[in-house]
Amino acid sequence: MKLIAIDALMQSDEERAIPMLEKILSGNSLAEIERAGTVRALAERVVKAKDVLGADRARTAAPRSWQKKALHYLGIDGSNTSRQVLQDIYNSSQDPAMRKEVLHSFMVSGDTDRVFAIAQKEQSVEMKKEAIHELGVMGATNPASAAL
Repeated sequence: MKLIAIDALMQSDEERAIPMLEKILSGNSLAEIERAGTVRALAERVVKAKDVLGADRARTAAPRSWQKKALHYLGIDGSNTSRQVLQDIYNSSQDPAMRKEVLHSFMVSGDTDRVFAIAQKEQSVEMKKEAIHELGVMGATNPASAAL
């Protein structure tokens, strides 16, 4: 019911709805929110809501599942800003699982250039393989990829 009320409030008064959405997102009810399908709809409608769900959550979300969802939403968004946030997270993270999630988000966004650059420059064999895998999933056909 809260999500329905917030959704209605988003349509009439976004500024009042955002703090309520942030409060819900700080809880542990991700599965409930996802079932309602409200998070993505709100994220797509309001830039500030996308910030709540995207960059901040991707960088600092305590539950791993929230962080993975935030990275995924950044990939879906596909904007240059979102892609830069993903790149910054990839560059600053030492966690292979997090870096794989970022590579997957690049794949979702269709950013073959960034994935290809990572495949070329990455020192970790595991991450290099993951980047090459994502390029394959993306159907990347750049002839330069033969140089890997």
